[in-house]
Amino acid sequence: MQFALETLGYVSFVNGPDNDYGPTTRSAVARMQVSKGEDPTAALTNEELRETICRAALKDDPVSLYHVALMYKSGAGFPQNDAKAAAAISRSETAMIAALGGDSLPDWKRAAYNGYAPKIRATAKEFKRPDVDAETSICVTP
Repeated sequence: MQFALETLGYVSFVNGPDNDYGPTTRSAVARMQVSKGEDPTAALTNEELRETICRAALKDDPVSLYHVALMYKSGAGFPQNDAKAAAAISRSETAMIAALGGDSLPDWKRAAYNGYAPKIRATAKEFKRPDVDAETSICVTP
């Protein structure tokens, strides 16, 4: 969730996400809700969480794409769909390679991406299918 909020511009990390739903994340969620004309709340529904991750995935955030792939593969958050899982993980792998190949990543993000890269590669070996186009639609968001 924190990577998605950062990708969407609702938070700027100095040291990166900490996987804690603390004050910084709650403030970012509130900013996102207000930007959509909604009343700010301290939390997101499962649907709002899925939509937020999808919006970041559609911006080629490799971590969000990875989580979309896991959701489709397991059927958690989306109906189980191996083709969409394969498309999402393929795009995640490509986005991660592109991001790590550039010079513009802040140190915290490069370190975090280096931690996710092996997970994405391993998942890609398991999920990718030659019959699935990486451009298969994975998320439809309002």
